Amino acid sequence: MKISAIEYHPTSKKGGSEKAFFEVLAGLKNLGHQVTVFYVEEGDYLLAYDKIGIQHIKIPKTEINYSSVSTWVKLYKAAKIINHFKPDVIYVNQLSDTITASICKLLRQVNIICHIRVPKQGNSRLFNLAGKLVDNFICVNHLIKAQYLNYFKEHKLNVVNDGIKISLKAPLPQRKAFTNNATYLGRLSPEKGLLELLEAWLILKEKFQLEIHLDITGPSDSAIEKRYRQEILTFISEKELAYLVNIKSPITNPFEYFQNYDISIFPSIIDESFGRTLPESVLAGTPVFARKVGIVEQILAPEKNTFVYETELELADRIFKYYHSELSYDFSKLQDHIILNYNIDNNVLLIENILKK
Repeated sequence: MKISAIEYHPTSKKGGSEKAFFEVLAGLKNLGHQVTVFYVEEGDYLLAYDKIGIQHIKIPKTEINYSSVSTWVKLYKAAKIINHFKPDVIYVNQLSDTITASICKLLRQVNIICHIRVPKQGNSRLFNLAGKLVDNFICVNHLIKAQYLNYFKEHKLNVVNDGIKISLKAPLPQRKAFTNNATYLGRLSPEKGLLELLEAWLILKEKFQLEIHLDITGPSDSAIEKRYRQEILTFISEKELAYLVNIKSPITNPFEYFQNYDISIFPSIIDESFGRTLPESVLAGTPVFARKVGIVEQILAPEKNTFVYETELELADRIFKYYHSELSYDFSKLQDHIILNYNIDNNVLLIENILKK
């Protein structure tokens, strides 16, 4: 099958959607399909696509302005470039890119598959176009599907969990000896709840008299993220937490990284559609405490009553009990659940079947 994939900006600096798409396309190539990636803005994943032998081609940048003639000219040019490769299917990673894919379909009959990874975004005009011309949607969970039922026909809305590439060494057993080290891994963005996490650390120190070292590890590339990083540093200084909390540079191997810690924290304050550090931490043998948002409870289902929290006080209390061996849970059961439901290799097979429809 010849697959033309549209990824507006293939970069690791925006979040997990681009990485998830890369892993799916890599899996499809391994299954013998011919994959070509069409992009608008260059990003570091282009080198990753090179390494696995996936061709990538730049298409014209478009700012969607329905009344602008230049917009439609650029969209037409992009569609002509994509159709030159005579794909069997066009697979897009963002709902907004269905506009380019739809023009491809109007010029040459081809199936369109669209991955929906985020809560409802867009406008009615975009939804009307996508609803008519997209053949199938892939929602990353049932909560996402429910949000789009009023806009797209239910038989077009398929659910395939996001997943991670599971290391051959996984799962690792939970370590027995505590090192009094915890971590957050991810972007330093306001929606990730890091100031709230620091509030919990303050409670842990002052109310529970427990001092645990915390490494906050991840990028802060955008202007908003840079400002937020400074807010974090200010909080650490004002609350005299500098001897406990450290900000570290991004890492490239989460599986190895998590093995250095007793626990990890997922403090996001938005409805996350996945959260790949949850399964990554668990399979590395490191329990993860996560705020009750999005599908966190689904990912940690077997032990959600232990590891899912709602308030900073509740998080601090759980961590205190964890370090005093007062929590009861079956970590192996949780790992088995992760492997069964969030293995990207298994999920690629489900996506392949949808692309073939």
